[in-house]
Amino acid sequence: MKARGLEVVIYPFVMMDVAAGNDLPNPYGGTGQPPYPWRGRITCHPAPGHSGSPDMTSVAGDQVAQWFDRTWGFRRLVLHYANLAEEAGGVDSFILGSELVGLTRVRSASGVYPAVGELIQLAGDMRAILGSGTAIVYAADWTEYGAHVLDSGDEVRFPLDPLFASDDIDAVGIDYYPPISDWRDGPDHADLTDARSIYDVDYLRKRLGSGEAFDWYYANASERASQTRRPITDGAHDKPWVFRANDLVSWWSNPHVERWNGAEIRTTEWQPKSKPIWLTEIGVPAVDKGPNGPNVFPDPKSSGSAYPPFSRGVRDDLIQARCLEAILSRFDPALRGFSSAYNPTSSEYGGFGVWRAHGRSGQRLCPGLGRAALSRLSRFRQCVVGRGELGDRPLDHRPHRGRCPRSPDRGDPQGFRPRRSGRASRRRFRGRLRDRPAHVGARRTGAADAPLRRRRGGERRQDRVARARRTGRDGVDEG
Repeated sequence: MKARGLEVVIYPFVMMDVAAGNDLPNPYGGTGQPPYPWRGRITCHPAPGHSGSPDMTSVAGDQVAQWFDRTWGFRRLVLHYANLAEEAGGVDSFILGSELVGLTRVRSASGVYPAVGELIQLAGDMRAILGSGTAIVYAADWTEYGAHVLDSGDEVRFPLDPLFASDDIDAVGIDYYPPISDWRDGPDHADLTDARSIYDVDYLRKRLGSGEAFDWYYANASERASQTRRPITDGAHDKPWVFRANDLVSWWSNPHVERWNGAEIRTTEWQPKSKPIWLTEIGVPAVDKGPNGPNVFPDPKSSGSAYPPFSRGVRDDLIQARCLEAILSRFDPALRGFSSAYNPTSSEYGGFGVWRAHGRSGQRLCPGLGRAALSRLSRFRQCVVGRGELGDRPLDHRPHRGRCPRSPDRGDPQGFRPRRSGRASRRRFRGRLRDRPAHVGARRTGAADAPLRRRRGGERRQDRVARARRTGRDGVDEG
């Protein structure tokens, strides 16, 4: 791959190979674990918040250490791949772990997160193997990278800050799946004040820094159903970004101050704008109302299988393409719709907040998808609905039938010619019909044809011919 000019990333992925019908102990209660769950469910036993949980005790620390350090533990897995990478000639980047939120939120004492200490030590061991030429990153879940809020906000911690501030970590990795839209079927839902269509790229791009998990939240399912939105505020210290999981810029730009009993107590190791953010994963399910819940997807085999809220469960490749375009254009200054407010620069390292300025190849790199050049993703050739195609033009769509929903101000990109709509095809067909001899395609008319004639807004050719025989040059019917 390097010979082809590609940068190589190794991303060891923890998959939960838990079959259905097992009798394994369940840290969340009962006997038997859900089949093929998300790795973010790995935690202490019982889980924090459940009766008998060792959270906040040394026992929790011992359980976490066992998961990392046992004979066939996580540390051995990661270091095995690090050694393989070095023996093969090295790699450009290495993701040392991802979405272990169930572990990184376990405490052995107040404000002490043992899994974070294990990850820091692991990063140091990897640096000794891989050297300074490999970027090492931990990919946090989008709900994990920021504040750990406890006791209704009286206690606020930033568990991953020591890891992100470590000299052995090169960037802040985030698997980026926040809610983008809150779309519903029907004429009276709240998001209709922001856009006329869920496919509006400007609307989707804007909602990556507003809306749910930024301006407001839902406390429960019933409030979501009724769209009863609770504003995200911080009356005590006027720092609402602390509670906004979808406010990347504010988290990156500000010092992080932890709280205890409602009072600010200490500033963490994080230095504002000190390292870039890499969106190590992005995506939206290709399903109806996918941006309502980018972090879920249907998978009948997994216990985590789900559809986005209020989805009809039908496939929709177009909404996936639109969301990818919105995410890319929000952070890539080379794409239409970018604003410097979405992705400010840092004087610490001379690059964008969610960019790495240059890789070793000298090409500009974007954070996500394993540090792939996301600015080039819009030029990959792939099919979407019907005959849609992403060629050497911005993401767009050619629908199989009818016209494509698009933003009011987008128009057609230069050099892009969408398929003719069904209406245009009908006009061409009627034009050819008028040029045919009267006897071609003629059939008897009757009462059954009247609705058709009225719907098409015209009259049948044989009727026009008969009328023409009765009509003079001035068009007045002489019969």
